[in-house]
Amino acid sequence: MKKESLFLFLTLMFWWSCPEKSEPEDCAGVAGGNTICGCTDSIAPNFDPEATYNDGSCENDYTDNIFCDNMVLQRDVTGRIYGMADEGEVITVTIDGAESSATTVDGEWIVEMPPHAAGGPYTMQIQGNNRETIHNIMYGDVWLCSGQSNMEYQLLKIMNRGQYSDRLAEVRALSNVRMLIIKHVAFTELQDTIQIYTETDTTVHWFLNGEDGYDKFSAVGYVFGTELNDLYDVPIGLISADRGASKVEAWMSPEALEAAGRSYGKTWYKGMIAPIQRFPIKGVIWYQGEANAKSVNSATRYANTFKIHIQYWRDEWGSADFPFLFVQLAGFGKGGYIDITWPVLRESQNKALDLPNTATALAIDLGGNGIHPWQKVGVADRLVVAARSMVYGEDIVHSGPVYNGMTINGNEIILTFDHIGNGLIARAGNPEGAVEIADELTGFTVCGPDEIFVSAQAAISGNTVIVSSPSVTEPVAVRYGWTGLPSANLYNTVDILTRTGEPFIEALPASPFRTDTFTIQEYTEDDPN
Repeated sequence: MKKESLFLFLTLMFWWSCPEKSEPEDCAGVAGGNTICGCTDSIAPNFDPEATYNDGSCENDYTDNIFCDNMVLQRDVTGRIYGMADEGEVITVTIDGAESSATTVDGEWIVEMPPHAAGGPYTMQIQGNNRETIHNIMYGDVWLCSGQSNMEYQLLKIMNRGQYSDRLAEVRALSNVRMLIIKHVAFTELQDTIQIYTETDTTVHWFLNGEDGYDKFSAVGYVFGTELNDLYDVPIGLISADRGASKVEAWMSPEALEAAGRSYGKTWYKGMIAPIQRFPIKGVIWYQGEANAKSVNSATRYANTFKIHIQYWRDEWGSADFPFLFVQLAGFGKGGYIDITWPVLRESQNKALDLPNTATALAIDLGGNGIHPWQKVGVADRLVVAARSMVYGEDIVHSGPVYNGMTINGNEIILTFDHIGNGLIARAGNPEGAVEIADELTGFTVCGPDEIFVSAQAAISGNTVIVSSPSVTEPVAVRYGWTGLPSANLYNTVDILTRTGEPFIEALPASPFRTDTFTIQEYTEDDPN
């Protein structure tokens, strides 16, 4: 009996000592609950209508549109990530272990991220009351491609002409070239965010190289970016902000326009440039000027306006001297005002070279087949050469001969040049093909005190060019390539190689110039010239 009582006692004690078996908790931490966890924010892209408890998984569009999948962030500089949120909301951004926070003020927030070396891919997490995740981010060099229709000219168009076919298969495999196309939007008021072109208009992201839609990118920009990526194995981000028929004034801020004494109403700047000027970039490639060459007055005024444009873009980006590489107007001739105004515009463009970290890609020999020449590969290659020298530190000659000075010796004028490379030549044949030497040097005119220019004989003598005419016994001035589509063939010779050691560019054209300061009259229909 005692044994039975003892057994019962021990059994009860064991039962009492065992913890009560609890029911499992649901995702909200409620024992035995049936809460459905998820995103309960109806405006979030991952909203779950079945969810009864917000588990903090809601995705939110915190950032500006420029921040999206596949993007490239500028390496080696303090990064700026920015966007919009509720007043007072604290936003924390995390990339590759680096974290920074900011409080939303007046509906906007901006965080600064520490400099980061080239590389990736990384994921960016933006966390506030909700969160946003951006995938497949690279750090590299970001270049803005801007201007008018010759910059807008699509890669697809040169591909359809069979251009670039010898390189396309190789460069299309370069996975770390990413492209963003800003939609054409003009406004009278400054905008807070950009609108982005997508192939399907459903998924906003940077285009990967070779992805559907990549061939809609600027041909000049694409060739430029892929060449840099191939040369240096650095991720390249390309942003296209361009519009056909646009004057330089349309790309300037109200403050810049005021400084230039110009005015403009609805501008591309306000919708396509202003919203991205907090986004760090490496530099700008620029192809524009045709719209400003409609008169001598406009073409002359371009010199000051263009300089102010460059200076204000740099100031507005907060980078006092980022590289600004631009294309000089290509050869184009149909008679009329073109032969008068285009040389003046080229002269005005060249005056921007007085600013630091500027360079020009000469295209006087590329064109002749319309105002939209399809020789975009040659243009881009010359921009690459400028970048290789100025930005990436290669010891190469990045320009063709540039007029330096003159002396008069009897009935001859002797011209000197900068950027002579390995020497001056008169070039024949295809400017993008193998170098051939011409029988004569062309493109020069000379005048006497009467200021009437006539065709001149020209000869290379060492690093100089000697110009004369039997009809001008007292020469006072020389012009070279001074027309819309000149027959001009002065070049230097250079040794610029690809990464594999193959010839890349072997000669660069001289820039058109004049040694005089004569007043150039506006074109009239009865002008004999």
